[in-house]
Amino acid sequence: MSYELVAPASVERAAWQERLHGPQPRRAFIKFTKAWLDAGGVKWCGNKFFEIARTVVVPYSLSYTIPGNDYKDIDLSNAKNTGKLLYPDAENRVYEILVGLKPGAWHTVIYIPPNRPLLALGDSTMYADMADADKRFLGGISPEYSPADDPVIKLWTIKDYDAYNTRIVTLSGIDFEKCTFEFKIAKHDLRPMDVPPRVYTTIPHHSEISGIW
Repeated sequence: MSYELVAPASVERAAWQERLHGPQPRRAFIKFTKAWLDAGGVKWCGNKFFEIARTVVVPYSLSYTIPGNDYKDIDLSNAKNTGKLLYPDAENRVYEILVGLKPGAWHTVIYIPPNRPLLALGDSTMYADMADADKRFLGGISPEYSPADDPVIKLWTIKDYDAYNTRIVTLSGIDFEKCTFEFKIAKHDLRPMDVPPRVYTTIPHHSEISGIW
C-alpha cells in the first residue's frame, strides 16, 4: 500500500483503534438490520451481510467558539451548503465514526434526523430541551464521557442516510468556550456476502434505538 501509519514497537495500540472494524484478521463482517430496508428504504444494504474489504482511518477535527449558555447545531451529513460531508458518496461503502470531545464546559446532544434526539427517556417530555434548565443536558455527552484521546461514541453513516446533527451546548457561568470534536473516521469498502458468516457485528437503523420509548 502507498500509505501507512507506523507506530514504534514500544507504543501500544490505542484503545480507540480496537473499537474500529477492518479487514481480516480484525472484525471484518457486518450485517445491516432489516429496518434499514423497512424504515430507511435502503435496498442495497438492508437485511444483508458484508465483509469489510478495505479500510482507511481518517482523523478530522471541528472547532467552534460558542458563548456561554448557548448552543449551535452541526450537520454531519452531505447536505448541500450545510453539511460537514462525513457521509460516503457511494453504495457498498460505510463510514464508522468515533466521536471524541476535547475538554471544556460543554456537552453535545445527538439528533437523527435533526429533530429527533438519539438519546431520550420513556416519558414524552423527557428529551433535551434548550428552553428547560432541567432538561437542557438530557442525553448530553460530555468530554469526560467520550474524551478526544479515548472516544466511545460511535456513529455509522452511509450514502443518503438521515442527517446526524450534533448540537453543541455550553454551560452557563462562562463568557465563551472553544468546543472541539475529534473524529476518527474509518472508511470501509464493503463486499456483499451470499453466505452469512458465523460471527458478525449487527448495525441497527437509528429508528430501532433512538427517541422516546
